[in-house]
Amino acid sequence: MLALLVRSQCDNYRRRRSAGTAHDRTIIRADLIQCPVWEVRLQNLPAVWFVPRREGAGLAGVNSSPSNAGTGQTSQGYVSVVSTRDTRQIQLGAVSGAVGYAIHYYVHGCGLGHASRSVPVVRALRAEGNMVRVFAGEAAGPMFAAEPGGSRAIASTPLGVCPSTARVTASRLQQVMAALRMDNPRVVVTDGDLPSAVAARLNQVPTVALGHGLVFGHCKRILSAPRMPWIREALKARMASLGASRVVAVNFAACEPIDPRKTTVAAPTLRETLGQRSPVLADDAPVVCYFRDDNGDAIVRTLVELGTSPLVFTNREDVDLPGATVVARDGRQFAHVLTSARAVVSSAGSQLISECQGLGVPQLALYAAGDDEQQLNVAMLRHFGLGDGAPMGSCDRGMLEAFMGGARNQLGDGSATPPVDTVSAVLRAVADLASR
Repeated sequence: MLALLVRSQCDNYRRRRSAGTAHDRTIIRADLIQCPVWEVRLQNLPAVWFVPRREGAGLAGVNSSPSNAGTGQTSQGYVSVVSTRDTRQIQLGAVSGAVGYAIHYYVHGCGLGHASRSVPVVRALRAEGNMVRVFAGEAAGPMFAAEPGGSRAIASTPLGVCPSTARVTASRLQQVMAALRMDNPRVVVTDGDLPSAVAARLNQVPTVALGHGLVFGHCKRILSAPRMPWIREALKARMASLGASRVVAVNFAACEPIDPRKTTVAAPTLRETLGQRSPVLADDAPVVCYFRDDNGDAIVRTLVELGTSPLVFTNREDVDLPGATVVARDGRQFAHVLTSARAVVSSAGSQLISECQGLGVPQLALYAAGDDEQQLNVAMLRHFGLGDGAPMGSCDRGMLEAFMGGARNQLGDGSATPPVDTVSAVLRAVADLASR
């Protein structure tokens, strides 16, 4: 059934492309029209809109018929118009003289890591003159709320390989195909989103796969990492990057890629809101606690017993943690608190590990039984001498007491971290694919 759906959607899309109706678009100045589509603000440039062309419809005094393709001038200034036959390369013309590309950017919605990483990447792509449309999963959406144009909500595929993955992928394929027909993007960037990678591959749209888990499917296994968890994560990584033209494997450690021509291992780009670590910490500086699956209540209670001041980020409403301060998960507030934290006790997520490493914040990275990815993150921390962690089930009072008493992360000197950052790696990959 899934194969028939994919074949039907691809055939329809290719017919529209061959007929020249899959990419009939116009770009105009935002101050010349009001239209309920997404907005893109380019660095040091006026806001622009990317809107569907409708035959014979006058857009702010400009005839939008195909014969009027080019750059037109109105009483309010120049209006940028691109070719009616191929809008994947966008000429901003008299407004700026810059050239960019239409790009679709998909973000998985589990946890905050995908969105935290993607926000600065999207900003950098737009600063280069590209028109970026963002599709964000559940937890990722709020991170883009303050960004120009926000994001379009999507249903993220479940973590792991299971029957529900196929169901969600099948239902999402139609949506992705429709978006491809509407915008005809030059490149698709996908951060952990399987349906967009599959649809882009089937429609021969170049794809950049981005993600912290991709290191397991596109890099050589470190000898100290458990074999079976690595194999299982490699399978998930291969699925998430299925058919990708380029792979940017984001990781805090410089693992060796299997195919250096296709894969770049990049250091995570820290959020702009992260700031610098406070040189002098207050006596009551908090111990920040973030557990992705909200499974750290026992650990928080032990921290309270040890006389610390846990600050717990969670969206649960039934929290009963006397002595701890509980706040709703918010990316900006979390980044602000992290710079003044005494320490972090948390899940062993790749993004948070990278931020603690970048700020020099002591972290005890913990993973739950059966969480292969976070178990491997801790294995890499130890292998490269960047820090330490443990299974959540073995985190008892003695371990927490030793950690809070001075058993800080043994931060490395930077020689074990990737030499290129995520933003630079994605910009390079997109430019290479879009210029072909």
